[in-house]
Amino acid sequence: MISVIIPVYNSKPYLNKCLDSVLGQTYTDMQVIIVDDGSSDGSGAVCDEYAQKDSRVEAYHIPNSGTVISRRTGLSKAKGQYVCFVDSDDWIEPDMITNLIEQFDDESLDFVVFGAIHNENGDVHSYIPENNSICIKNAEDRKSIISNYLLSPKHEYRIPMSLWSKIYRREFITRCFEKMPDNIWYGEDYLCMFYSLLFCNGFKTVDKAYYHYMVRKNTVSHRKHNDYIEVESRLSAYLLNIFDEFHEVIDNTIFWKVIKRRAFYLLNYECEGQLFLPNYYFPEPELLRRKKVLIYGAGNVGTDYYESMARNKDIELVGIVDKKAGDISFIWGIVHTPDYIKYIEYDYVVLAINSKEVACEIFKELEGLGIKKERIIWREPISL
Repeated sequence: MISVIIPVYNSKPYLNKCLDSVLGQTYTDMQVIIVDDGSSDGSGAVCDEYAQKDSRVEAYHIPNSGTVISRRTGLSKAKGQYVCFVDSDDWIEPDMITNLIEQFDDESLDFVVFGAIHNENGDVHSYIPENNSICIKNAEDRKSIISNYLLSPKHEYRIPMSLWSKIYRREFITRCFEKMPDNIWYGEDYLCMFYSLLFCNGFKTVDKAYYHYMVRKNTVSHRKHNDYIEVESRLSAYLLNIFDEFHEVIDNTIFWKVIKRRAFYLLNYECEGQLFLPNYYFPEPELLRRKKVLIYGAGNVGTDYYESMARNKDIELVGIVDKKAGDISFIWGIVHTPDYIKYIEYDYVVLAINSKEVACEIFKELEGLGIKKERIIWREPISL
């Protein structure tokens, strides 16, 4: 049996479609737990109606307390071997549960991750993870998985953070929720994902989209809060507590980059989005002070170098070149071919290249163009 937990708060216009999609599953051995979190729009009455007409449905009403307590309440009532969460304004495909429970073919799997179709005011796109099966055998495995799947420097997560994008073994997700604080209502899915990767023996990702995620302006995670600084600071504090407790399986360097990035977001929020945070930056900008700089490389590194140097009043940018100039769309202007270097006045050519080996090859090519080696600079980019 699976227990489907649905927290509800003022979602009456969408609630019927959500509940009908759950009750219409081809997998019928289920317990549907609806937790009305103090709704004031009549959602609670809809919950009671469904509980009266279908014996699989249980409706509970609590004072408005937030999603963590709503989900925790649902978990305390859950009886199924498996658990999944569905938001009350979303809906799921009819074969979702049947197909995903079949994936639990290994006792070491604690949860299965699946894809979703995002709908934001009619703009529809899919997020579908790659098929993969992950087994964690030791501390080094866990450190690698946390770094690669959770602490991505570019925030390009390989699996979605949301609780609704997974089916869990009940005992496992209950253990994760025992660590969750009640007074967090922003970033709780990310926090729970952290505990999931800290505690799991293994998980599987499935390249199918079963969940329809409706992005609405009035949902908690998609509206701007006056107390954003408070809740973001609180989340960062919880992440620091996790690091203190589990530091042996968390990469120190990567973790602190994440904390720095979150601190930047706080500052950027205060400055109404006027700040710029590169994924890459040149580590010794003092070398370029009051110099004319030409950037070689218009990829991710070059784009970040260009934007950050363009904002630096002590650096005079004179252009950017790349072998693939004709194929590159560059928001800052024209990307020239390397021959352009012959016709431009500059003090330094800065190689915006990640790989030292590739940078050495380009270094030789530029020397072949007659450029003096002391005017070519490469430093390993710092990634944030």
